[in-house]
Amino acid sequence: MIVVITDGWYSNRGKLYKFEYLHSKWHKKGNGVSVSLGSQGLAWGRGLHPFIQEGLYKKEGDKRSPVGMFKIGFAFGYRNNLSINYPYHVMTQYDYCIDDPTSSQYNQIIDKQNFSLKEKFILSEPMRRDIHFKGDQLYKLGFVIEHNEKNIPHYGSCIFAHLRKNANAVTSGCTAMDEKDMTQILRWLNPDYHPIYVLLPKVVYHQKQQVWNLPSMKND
Repeated sequence: MIVVITDGWYSNRGKLYKFEYLHSKWHKKGNGVSVSLGSQGLAWGRGLHPFIQEGLYKKEGDKRSPVGMFKIGFAFGYRNNLSINYPYHVMTQYDYCIDDPTSSQYNQIIDKQNFSLKEKFILSEPMRRDIHFKGDQLYKLGFVIEHNEKNIPHYGSCIFAHLRKNANAVTSGCTAMDEKDMTQILRWLNPDYHPIYVLLPKVVYHQKQQVWNLPSMKND
């Protein structure tokens, strides 16, 4: 389990922790690391947790990171070879994540070569930012956070964990971190353990800790 805790709903910074479940108990792996979040803070997303919750709900374009419990999807990046055991997709100049709520491919990463020129992708996120945005390295390494798995229009799309330019950076709704921290996470992730990602404000985390069987964070 990857756990990200923030000071509150409007925080755009958080602390990320790694845990493994062994002998009916969560065990922390390594130290917590700093991450950057949505510029406008947080809102409830659609994931493994019950959808009915109190507070704001994630919507397309709100620049909020989705709160809740989510599956961790495949890893992705620019390099052809990566020494990890987790499923990894090499992105190309034709790979895009579709942000357009009117598209049948909403909230999906697609290869544009597989679609006719008549198919319009008004709002789409190129996955090879280095090619499309003058060497941008934000998606050099990352993984998919499976928010809105059913791809319901307007409920938010293309939520990833990826790299950040610096510690003061914010995102449009993703979780961003330094490359060394992302590298450690990708080397640690094991698909056999069905890893999940949890993002919660500190107060809500303590409310949900026992109900959701989350790791104790008494000392953090």
